[in-house]
Amino acid sequence: ARARAPSAACEDCVLPPPVPPADAGAEVPPFVWPRTPADIEAATKEVEAASHAALDAVAAVPKDKLSFETVIRPLMEVPYYKTNHLVCQSKHLQHCSTDPVMRE
Repeated sequence: ARARAPSAACEDCVLPPPVPPADAGAEVPPFVWPRTPADIEAATKEVEAASHAALDAVAAVPKDKLSFETVIRPLMEVPYYKTNHLVCQSKHLQHCSTDPVMRE
């Protein structure tokens, strides 16, 4: 967007607008575009912490409780790569941002 924007355009004109808070009853998390490399770094840390917590929970399942529902299903849901909205937001910008800093 910056490359195609007029040189006098401010960042508010170039970046997508911030998303208002989601309705508490909504099933889908709000899609909030990271606006800086620091936003992406913060999202990465959040995804990493959630992934470690989920893996620790699966590893703690007692042998007599092992099942699809206690082991496999948790590994198919958030916070993992294809189902995590934070990962999707950052990966999209990695491929599509006109700002080379955001792509790297």
